[in-house]
Amino acid sequence: MADRTLYVKDRQSGVLQPLKLHDNGDGTYSLSGTGTLSVTDILSDSTSFKGADVAAIKAAVDLIAGLDSTKVLAEQADTPVTMTAANPGETNVLNLTAAASTRYLIRSLRLKCADPGANTVTVRLYELVNDVLTAVADFAIDATNFANHHSLMDMFGLTHLAGDQLRVTVGASAGGPYAITGQYSYAKTSA
Repeated sequence: MADRTLYVKDRQSGVLQPLKLHDNGDGTYSLSGTGTLSVTDILSDSTSFKGADVAAIKAAVDLIAGLDSTKVLAEQADTPVTMTAANPGETNVLNLTAAASTRYLIRSLRLKCADPGANTVTVRLYELVNDVLTAVADFAIDATNFANHHSLMDMFGLTHLAGDQLRVTVGASAGGPYAITGQYSYAKTSA
């Protein structure tokens, strides 16, 4: 959790005073007064918290800030791509399936293909349309552009992908299989 500032009403003056909730980086959090009100004016205990205290304080801070912690995106580890584009059929580059209360955000995707010669490798994007996973965009890799590391913008004209279910596949028009390498990063939210 990032450091947060919360405001507490001074019992004597009635003025809102800022308090800083600081992540100590070791599973504990500290409160410190940043205005004229000190933490000891509010708390009679220690200013270092764990467990349920932290959860209660974080929930209060999130409520004040208008945040819903179940809707915060959690970054996932980057995922390397090493596969082949086969003929016939399609091979999943990524397949983030629908799960209850989960939403995905693909922040980056880069793909590079081995030289397909006279053939074409098609990169295909699937998204939910009317709650049905549907192919919505295609990108062709051929002898003229195979040497590039293609980005989301190159392939689909988008800076990112977002949705409840996302799928990107590769497939060869003929010949093959052709080596595909790359990397993608994404975040997800889950209740």
